[in-house]
Amino acid sequence: MYLISVIVCTYNSEKTINRALASVFAQVGIHHEFELQVIVVDDCSHDKTIDALKQFPVEVYTNEKNSGGPNKGRNLALSCAKGDYITFIDHDDEWLHDKIKSQLGVINNEKIITSGYLDIDIHTHKKRTIQNHAASGVLYYAEDATFLAKLTRNKQSQKTYFGSIMIHKDLKHILFEEEFGMVDFDWVLRIFKNQASVEITKPLFIRYVDGANLSLNERYRLNDFLISSKSIGSYMAQYPQQCKIGLKRLSGSMARYYYLVGKTSEARKYFLKANFSLVNVLYFLTSFWGRRYVIKRFKVFG
Repeated sequence: MYLISVIVCTYNSEKTINRALASVFAQVGIHHEFELQVIVVDDCSHDKTIDALKQFPVEVYTNEKNSGGPNKGRNLALSCAKGDYITFIDHDDEWLHDKIKSQLGVINNEKIITSGYLDIDIHTHKKRTIQNHAASGVLYYAEDATFLAKLTRNKQSQKTYFGSIMIHKDLKHILFEEEFGMVDFDWVLRIFKNQASVEITKPLFIRYVDGANLSLNERYRLNDFLISSKSIGSYMAQYPQQCKIGLKRLSGSMARYYYLVGKTSEARKYFLKANFSLVNVLYFLTSFWGRRYVIKRFKVFG
């Protein structure tokens, strides 16, 4: 029987943590096919998060001071993880009842298992399914296939949103950056380097989205850009072409973020560093006039 370590980091999470943890402990197969070790690291919440945690059989740790992001807590939790496999849930996500059972069901020799997921806008309740497709419902990726796809920022590749990732204990020594404490792109690159992996194409968890989500926070976007640029650049000697493509696409992503939030002069600066394409040219031109129409009609970012 597998032991599965589940890592969740909290900060002022009283409104969502009950839903997240209830979905973990509602997993099909607990005590029959696997056991759980649930590790919660709180980043000095000043609401009732700690009280909410008392309802669940979890190991609770608290950072000595607020770190400004989840990565310090993730690293602490990894050092405490005893599981054969380790997985993660954000404090405002919700697992479907068969997430762990489904992921364990496809394990062969791969040390990384991911899945599709469902986005739900908490204001409009609009749903969006993020998944690849395969007749069997499972996709297998050769060694370094996903690493190279992520290095080039290729979206047509394995779905690796953080909440979907399950890793073998052999990878627990790979830690998250703590310089900014909130970026995981470099960690994704490092865990997929030299690894084969597998993806369950159906959604296995729900990601609740609103305008306050970290991915739309400017400080986060800037930190993500800096860390991701540095991480991609560290592979330049070995993979020069892939890195050049990745850096251009990273600039394009930053440009579309600024385009979405209305900082058009910043958007144009990054579009000039991005890859040359008709879409990027149209974004650049409509940053002067027509941006609101584009945003209303098309999904620009995220």
